[in-house]
Amino acid sequence: MIKFRLILFVLAASMLLFNSCEKIAGHATGASGSTTGGTTTGSGTLTFNVDGVAKTSALTVGVYSASLGFLQISGQVGSVSSTEGLSITIQNPAVGTFPITANNTLCIYTTTTANDSWFGATGSVIITSFTSDTVTGTFSFVAGTFSGTATKNITNGVFNVKYTKQ
Repeated sequence: MIKFRLILFVLAASMLLFNSCEKIAGHATGASGSTTGGTTTGSGTLTFNVDGVAKTSALTVGVYSASLGFLQISGQVGSVSSTEGLSITIQNPAVGTFPITANNTLCIYTTTTANDSWFGATGSVIITSFTSDTVTGTFSFVAGTFSGTATKNITNGVFNVKYTKQ
C-alpha cells in the first residue's frame, strides 16, 4: 500500500509540475484567481488547522486529468517562496466520501522545515460538489511521518477550487 501511495504521489506531483511549467511559466496565481503576468491556471480557497493552528493557502491550484482519473488540489501557505503547504490527490473523483486509508486518496502536509512531510494515515476527504471546472469539499486526517514516530492532526479543512483540465 505504501508503494501505491508513493506512486500516486509521484504521478500527482508530476501532473502539477508539468501543468505549472506549461501554463504559467514562472507566474503565480493567487487565491482570488488573479494573475501576475501569466495565464490563470486555477483559483480558490484552501483552509485547514494543523494541531489547532489555523492555516490559509495563499496560492491554491487544482488540476484534473480525466484521462488518468486524478484530481490534485494543492495549496501553499504563506509567501510564494514558502515550503509549507497541503496537497490532496484523489483517484476517480466524484461527489462522495474518500477515506484516506483507501488506495485512491492521498493527503500530504509539508512544513517549512526541509524534508518534513506528513502523510495522511486516517481520515477522509468529502467532495460535496464536482462540476466541469470546480470542486468543493471538506477534509480532516491524522498525518504521520514515514518513520511513524509522530503525528499531526489536520482538521476543519475546506476547499473550493476552480481546477484546470489536462
